[in-house]
Amino acid sequence: MAYMEKDVSDLLSAMDASFDEETGDWRECDELAFHQLADECVRPKLERMQKARVALAGDIAAVDAEIKRLQARKKSLQRNDDRLIARILYGLDALYDGKLKTPLFTFSRRLSERLIVDDEKAVPPEFLKTEITVDKAGLKKHIKETGEIIDGVRFEETESLSVR
Repeated sequence: MAYMEKDVSDLLSAMDASFDEETGDWRECDELAFHQLADECVRPKLERMQKARVALAGDIAAVDAEIKRLQARKKSLQRNDDRLIARILYGLDALYDGKLKTPLFTFSRRLSERLIVDDEKAVPPEFLKTEITVDKAGLKKHIKETGEIIDGVRFEETESLSVR
């Protein structure tokens, strides 16, 4: 990457040196040489970098697919674990009155309770948690339309690349 930056820097220096301050234009012969040099030095590097980006996009898609596959695998393993727990509990209750001690493990049934909320609207407000989030799109539109300056909010220019 540093080589391309040096090439671009050299080209810009050559362009500055070729600029005719009296006319405000490039000298014609230098302009042609500049474009030829740019085509020889920079264009192939930009194309190679874009090819690398395309390859990375393929890798990213493959990683996404692998993540989905692993999530499905995890879900399957969790279901298998849940089934084994149910079988162990069934065996403990049926044969050992809920408790069993072996040389490797001590099994016991432990009861606990879990709260299930079927209708959140029926829960009294003092037991509700609210999450406050900023409507960034609405806030941006408001600031753009009104010009209002709001403390704690700022715009930041970002740069993106468009390749077709």
